[in-house]
Amino acid sequence: MAKKTKSFEEALIRLEEIVNTMEEGELSLDDTVKLYKEGVELAALCGGKLDDAKQQVTLLSAELDGQLTEKPFEPREDL
Repeated sequence: MAKKTKSFEEALIRLEEIVNTMEEGELSLDDTVKLYKEGVELAALCGGKLDDAKQQVTLLSAELDGQLTEKPFEPREDL
């Protein structure tokens, strides 16, 4: 049976739960490693979804002649 793909929000919530659980420090080594592995996979999933979203974002700008054009989103480096 195929796993249901998590949404960004679901993955982020689960990742936060994992971090909180691990920070408590009450897990066995085996459980810690399992959660760490799940966390790495979720972090990669979130990173991929953010990359996909960034590629889809476009800015509309009005040209001098009033025409609207699309140009790729370029994140500000100073943030």
